[in-house]
Amino acid sequence: MILMGMGWLMLGACTSSPPEQQATAYEESATPDSIAGDDCSGSTFSLYGEGVRIWASGWREAHQTKEVKTLTIGTDQLETLRNSNPESTGLRAYYYCKGYPDTIPGLAFVNVIGCLDDTVSQVLTIDGESGDQAWMNVSDVAPLTQNCRELSEQKSDEVHTPVYAYNYTWEVVDALYPNARNGLLYITYGLRTISPQEDDFDTDDNDQYGSVVYVNILSNDTIKSDLTSSYDFTYPCPRHCDTSSVLIKNVL
Repeated sequence: MILMGMGWLMLGACTSSPPEQQATAYEESATPDSIAGDDCSGSTFSLYGEGVRIWASGWREAHQTKEVKTLTIGTDQLETLRNSNPESTGLRAYYYCKGYPDTIPGLAFVNVIGCLDDTVSQVLTIDGESGDQAWMNVSDVAPLTQNCRELSEQKSDEVHTPVYAYNYTWEVVDALYPNARNGLLYITYGLRTISPQEDDFDTDDNDQYGSVVYVNILSNDTIKSDLTSSYDFTYPCPRHCDTSSVLIKNVL
């Protein structure tokens, strides 16, 4: 199963899934002014592991490294996040940068209720360089998400589409728990192209169809050569966002 995000670089490819795995139509996008009640957590279509490996290899080649970038997060930590707000319907993973342009972005997980961020509870963060996990206040995370957005905008051109966060339902996360190796979920960074039918990345000032975006590959094991699981796309922000959140509102 998969979850996606991020976008200010080039390279990578996207392969189609077998016909039986493709959805018959794309789900209707939320408006840029998403509010509670809109569907900010969902998926559009699926593909098998070969496409996932292409995405991960795209990231590795673009960053000129020998290894793909994989972060881990404990299922117990995710449960602590979920339990911090009984009304949580899912979570949103923002990209954050402690410094730029050289650091690998980390991920900041917040509870969402409908489409709205929980800006009261603490945020679970994973450092993109070290993989260290920490709990932070929203007020401390907001400048770091802004760092990533500024970098994204600086590098945005005809082949780069910025992505600030991705949305996940708890049902998708729960499905990974039973076979989570060592009680961990694995998040591998990748790159993929956007197909012309995908309007989930479109905003008023961005119609760069065919661009390349970062993705998060969420799984219950490392990406292996014999991977045959089906992977689901997840809704991205800036299209599916909480425009009132301090983590995003200053760019929308």
